[in-house]
Amino acid sequence: MTTIRIIDEAPFVEVTIQYRGKAYEADRFLIDTGSVATVINTDFLFPDGLPAQFDGRIRRMRGIGGWEFVLESAVDEMTTGDLNQTYFRVQLAKLDYDTSMDGILGMDFLLAVGAVIDLKGAELR
Repeated sequence: MTTIRIIDEAPFVEVTIQYRGKAYEADRFLIDTGSVATVINTDFLFPDGLPAQFDGRIRRMRGIGGWEFVLESAVDEMTTGDLNQTYFRVQLAKLDYDTSMDGILGMDFLLAVGAVIDLKGAELR
């Protein structure tokens, strides 16, 4: 179980990402049941720019603002509370929205872990 925090009228949770042997602690991941894919903000994961040995693929993805290009890669592990998924494919993109966020927790992750969103109890389990 993890606590849902409402920020700018939207539900956010904390997420831990294991990527290439390093742990990244994110405290602003938007729960988005309207997003098919989980997206990690490139500014969060790569604040100094993409590594020279990046092994992702360029993909075209349709979002609320239309079509955009994203990088697709896999993280070693993604966890929120007691919900965990290993070797998980994610999209990497610059998330330049009005609300600051580290990423978007999409339906791919939520379905894979069998998540239950309890807004009244403010928890994701």
